[in-house]
Amino acid sequence: MSDLRSFIGSRCPHCAQDILQPAPETARMPIKDRLSCLACGTVFRLADLEERVARGGFLARLFARPDRRSA
Repeated sequence: MSDLRSFIGSRCPHCAQDILQPAPETARMPIKDRLSCLACGTVFRLADLEERVARGGFLARLFARPDRRSA
């Protein structure tokens, strides 16, 4: 299981225009398990980012071998 800090500074998986950084909070008790992209305003949780990494990109899904367990 990866840590949220490993995703800080990586490109936004939604727009790829900016890097991910800790989400700005205005509450008195900030939530520390969220990263945001300031360019598109999308907020990501750790589970969202891990799912996108495990799923891979478009070309990885297009040219991947079929899963043997599904056959």
